Amino acid sequence: MAHSTSTVTAVMEPNDTSSQYTRKDGNNEGESTVTVQDTVAARIIDNDTHDTPVLILQLKTRKYSQEQLIAEARGIYAGLVMVEDKCIEVDNTLNLPKMKLNNEQWQALVALHCTLLKEHYDFFVATQDPSAAWPLKRLANKYEMPVRMWKHSVHALLEILRHGLPASLDHMITFIYLQYVMFGVLGENETMRPFHMTWAECRGDIARYR
Repeated sequence: MAHSTSTVTAVMEPNDTSSQYTRKDGNNEGESTVTVQDTVAARIIDNDTHDTPVLILQLKTRKYSQEQLIAEARGIYAGLVMVEDKCIEVDNTLNLPKMKLNNEQWQALVALHCTLLKEHYDFFVATQDPSAAWPLKRLANKYEMPVRMWKHSVHALLEILRHGLPASLDHMITFIYLQYVMFGVLGENETMRPFHMTWAECRGDIARYR
C-alpha cells in the first residue's frame, strides 16, 4: 500500500501475539506471574515508498514475573538513555538559522525522535502496570520522564522543523500527526491515569504547531 509524502497510517492490530522486540518474555517454571497490559506498542516502519514512516499500533498482552518486569524496565531505560543522548547530540549540532537538510536527512531526524518516543512509551507501559510495585511505578517521576519525553523527543524536533520551513513542511505534518496519535493513545491508557493531564497538555502544545 503506497502513501504520499504527507500521509501517515495508524493501524490497530488486536490480539497480535507476535513480538517485534528483542526483550525476552519467557517464564520460568514454578514462578508466579503477573499480566502486563502492553496496550499499544508503537512501531515506526517505512512504507512501500520508503519516504514516510507508518505508525502501527498493536494490542498485546505479555506475562511477566515481578523480577522480569523490573529487568524489562531496566533494559528499556538503558536503551532510552542511549537514544536520548543521540537526539540531544544531533539536535545540538544543527545551526537553525542556516540549516539546510535534504529529504533523506529530514526523514532520518524524524525517525530518530520517533524512536525515542517509542522508548518512552515502552518505559511507561513497564513501570505503570497495575501489578508493578510502588518503587517501580515511582521511577517515571523520579527520573522526570514526562518532562524528558516532551523536551527531547517532541519539542526539540518541532522547533527544528519550524525553523526549516517551508522545506520541512511535509515532515512537520507527518511528525505532528504521529505525536498527536501517540499522546492520544497514552491518554486513553488507564494504567497511566496519573499522567493523563500531562498527555492532554502535550497534545494541546503540539496542536499549536499545526
